[in-house]
Amino acid sequence: MERIPIIKSEEEKIERIQKTISTFSHLLNDFSDDIPNEIVAGTGNYKVRRGEWLGPVVFDLDWAIRIGLITDEQLIEDINHFTEGIQRRNEERRKALNEGTAEGDHIMTTREEINTANSLLKRTIENLQNSI
Repeated sequence: MERIPIIKSEEEKIERIQKTISTFSHLLNDFSDDIPNEIVAGTGNYKVRRGEWLGPVVFDLDWAIRIGLITDEQLIEDINHFTEGIQRRNEERRKALNEGTAEGDHIMTTREEINTANSLLKRTIENLQNSI
C-alpha cells in the first residue's frame, strides 16, 4: 500500500491522531451492534448498515495507514486482511445483485464482520493513544 506523506509537522500529526481517535470512537460506540431481523436501510444507527458504518470503517482505517498514523506492522497486516475480505464480499454482493441472485445473508453484514471491525477499531484507538 502506497503511503501518502501529507503530515508536515509533529503538531499536525498529533492533531490528526486526536481527530482519528474521535472518529474511530464514534464508529465504535455510537452505532448499535444489534442485528435487526429486517433490513434497516436508511434508519437507525446500526453497524449492519454497510454504507453508513462498515464502508467508513474500512475507508478510515485504510486512510490512517496511508497517511502514516498507523505504523504497527501486525495491526496493519490485520487491517489489510480484513479490508481485503470486505472488498471481496462487496464484489460478490454486487455480482449477485446484478445477476438477481442476492438474498438474505448473502447481502447482509455479518456478526463476524462487526466483531472484527470492532476489534480493529479498539486496537487502533489504543495504538494511536499510545503514540501521543
